[in-house]
Amino acid sequence: MSKQAILKNLPSVDELLRDEDLGQLTKGTPRSLVKETVRQVLESIRRKILEAPEGDEPEIRGSLS
Repeated sequence: MSKQAILKNLPSVDELLRDEDLGQLTKGTPRSLVKETVRQVLESIRRKILEAPEGDEPEIRGSLS
């Protein structure tokens, strides 16, 4: 799987914010803080995928599981 395919399969911020488990974990936390944190984590994951050497796609997928 290519880096672009891996990136395409990442959930969006909105998808994660609609997740019931995340909602339970962040109950009582301001939505704006949760949204910004989710955005930052996804950005970090995207950056790591893009910076990984070519050919490391299986390792990238494993670390995201």
